[in-house]
Amino acid sequence: MDPRAASGSVEWFMSRNIRSIGPDANLGEACAEFLDLKVGALPVVEDGKLVGILSVLDIVGVAAKLLAR
Repeated sequence: MDPRAASGSVEWFMSRNIRSIGPDANLGEACAEFLDLKVGALPVVEDGKLVGILSVLDIVGVAAKLLAR
């Protein structure tokens, strides 16, 4: 292991090739990205600016509420 990793710096572990979705993307598009990229969260970007983060847990939470009805 590279000794720099032992420092625990986030920079060492973070992903650098980031794909994002726009705030107008629909749920199907977001889910397809999660599956394609095998990730649990996607940055939401509008006009080059980060406006939020969508996670699988966000979607599961809403689905659980809908299924509980």
